[in-house]
Parts: sequence; structure tokens; C-alpha cells
Amino acid sequence: MLDVLKGSATVEELGKDDNSKFCATYEKISTEYDDDDFLGRASDDMGIILTFAGILSLVNSTFIIVNGPNSAPDINTASSSTGFSSSTVWVQKLAYVSLAFRVLAAFGAVMRKQWLNSTRQLEDEGLSKSAA
Repeated sequence: MLDVLKGSATVEELGKDDNSKFCATYEKISTEYDDDDFLGRASDDMGIILTFAGILSLVNSTFIIVNGPNSAPDINTASSSTGFSSSTVWVQKLAYVSLAFRVLAAFGAVMRKQWLNSTRQLEDEGLSKSAA
């Protein structure tokens, strides 16, 4: 990206180092584009991800409850220390791992959405320009 900006007509040669030229050019170009559109789309995308993670977690939790080993273990087919068959234990492990990843995805979406909201708030207050 630095090479592109070096060849750009908007870069002013003021005897600065490459990082200073990059920051000055970024500041000049970033004022030309509106970040609200980008932040709005990213926030909407995180909302969609959060919705689907919640729905899939609900479905997965229902699957775990319905297919859970509620009955007494079968002593004749018991292959583990729990007394349940290895296939039952395997399916339960996969279901819980799947649920954990969905909860992790939902947590990531919530954190990203909060970050986007705080960035938008900083843009509205004009503090992001002075912080850069």
C-alpha cells in the first residue's frame, strides 16, 4: 500500500520519511470517503452473524437435550467408564463442541459490534481524526 501511495499524485514531497508521508496521505484521502457507509454495513453484517449464531445455538441445544443420554446406561454395550456406548459419547462430544464454537462466534460478533458502535461514536464526536 505504501508503494501505491508513493506513486500517487496526492502525495506531497516534503522531505518526510515514508511513514509520515503515508500518514499525511491517509489523512488526506480518508477525508474524501465517508466511513459511515462502511461502518453501517459492517454493523449489519455482525447483526446477521449474531442472529444466525443464536438460532443455530438454539437448534444445537435442542438436539443435545433430545438426544442426550437420559436413560440408564446399557451395561452390555458399555465401552467406556461412563457406561454409555462409544457412539453416544462421540455424538455428545461433537454436539457440545459445536455448541461451544457457536457461542464463541456469537461472542465475537457481539465484541465486533460493540467496537463498530464505539468507532461510529468516535466518528460522530470528531475524536477519531485527532486520535489518528
